[in-house]
Amino acid sequence: MASKLKIGLGLAFVILVILVCTVVILSYSTSTIAADQKRNADDESKWGYKFETYRFGSSSRLIIWNRLSNGRYRTSLSYEIPTYFDPPRMIESRWLSNDTAIYLNFTNNFADSLRQQSSVKLIYDFETGNMYVSPDAQMWARINPPKMGSNPMTPSEFEQKLNSMTKRDK
Repeated sequence: MASKLKIGLGLAFVILVILVCTVVILSYSTSTIAADQKRNADDESKWGYKFETYRFGSSSRLIIWNRLSNGRYRTSLSYEIPTYFDPPRMIESRWLSNDTAIYLNFTNNFADSLRQQSSVKLIYDFETGNMYVSPDAQMWARINPPKMGSNPMTPSEFEQKLNSMTKRDK
């Protein structure tokens, strides 16, 4: 009788461990919304971004990274973005300044009481490490103030910056 009890308790413990592991793995699993990278053929350095949403949970993550040729990260920024109702949607992404900067435009719900999508437009310059955020993305700036690379911009300043970085490609 004691051995049957031990076997039953052991089996219950194994099932509990498997269940807990499954819940933990599922809570951290992600789905990629958008991702891209560039590579320098001369020295094998790479840079890029990955925008992903957690499959179970109410947040997404934007990762901006820059890896040197020796495999070490020069930059690895991770922004957790609260997501309510629907996951973020990428509207546009394009490389600027001869592929040394990225422009991202995506929508997201930043407030749990609003079903209205907010647009976030940002430029990240991999050469300088500066991030420029559109003024209509004030919620983004409130979520991520310590890592912001520049002062808040007016709409015309943001468009001017975007246009100047776009012209470098021509």
